[in-house]
Amino acid sequence: MDPAAYGFEDNPPDAQLDETDAMFVDVIHTDGEIIAGWGPSIKRPIGHVDFYPNGGLNQPGCDPSFTGMDWYCDHSRAYQLFLDTLDPSSPPLRAYMCDSYERFLAGTCMSCRANRCMNMGIDASRVPRKKHVKLYLHTTGHSPYRVYHYSVKIHFRPGRYHSYSGTLYVTLHGAQGDTEEISLNGGELTIEPRKSRTFLVTTDRSVGKLQGVTFRWTAPLPPQEDSGTGSWFSWFKKRSVDNIPPLRDSKLSLHDRHGVEFPMKDGANDRGLSDGISVPSARQRRHRRSSYEDDVLYVRTIRIKSGLSQERIRLCNPRKRTRTEGIPPNQSVRFRAC
Repeated sequence: MDPAAYGFEDNPPDAQLDETDAMFVDVIHTDGEIIAGWGPSIKRPIGHVDFYPNGGLNQPGCDPSFTGMDWYCDHSRAYQLFLDTLDPSSPPLRAYMCDSYERFLAGTCMSCRANRCMNMGIDASRVPRKKHVKLYLHTTGHSPYRVYHYSVKIHFRPGRYHSYSGTLYVTLHGAQGDTEEISLNGGELTIEPRKSRTFLVTTDRSVGKLQGVTFRWTAPLPPQEDSGTGSWFSWFKKRSVDNIPPLRDSKLSLHDRHGVEFPMKDGANDRGLSDGISVPSARQRRHRRSSYEDDVLYVRTIRIKSGLSQERIRLCNPRKRTRTEGIPPNQSVRFRAC
């Protein structure tokens, strides 16, 4: 349980813990953070299976400042988690095989096929013909430590601009209740149209069989007009409106290559020609984006996979194929099963 690094890290294999010390060696890493070139515990995998609760670094409920005896909180969490798995009244702590903690946080490691997930602690088992298997999970900061893991994949359909910036939130709805509103990715991110993004979502609330999800997003505050730091697409939106040439009252005319003038009928004004300048038609102007209109996100579908039950559900935007499909900032939209 969180094997010590000091005095053991650089020892030969016969003088430190490794997978050859027993028929089955499982390790729980909880305090492998390196500070000033030194860490209290071994972070690299050394057993048949190596569990990394919360990435094996800072544990929930512990002060990450590394002052006084606070560092011991992370280190001692290993045996507290193991003791929790001995209590039959405590739910199991499911962990998922993954190449790195970064990929785990991206929500791409929720599979239980081919022994790719197992319970940490007393129920851990060896993966056949493998060693140094890394498994990750999140926990709460107190007993019971279990949280429910979900992989949330959001598909963004093409929008008016190349990318958006904002913070995304979801609320999961199930047969047994709802979760709190959960921030995806922990903060602001850049969203690319025509692409999908996958996120890891965890909650300590059990919602049962998934039924839907509520999606909301917030946009960053726009820059001040006099700051000179406006974004490119904000400048483009303003130009797209300001640069519409006005319609003239004078009659329109066309010239051939010899300079002979041909007067045009009054109806030609509707076709958008004014002294050789192409003018948007009335229909085009009606659909031109206003410089004061809020940006919107176009979310086509949301796919969710439960790590515990391995259940998958595909949810669709109820506004699909309507003019109100775009989602403005701070507006909540509930996606339902397709």
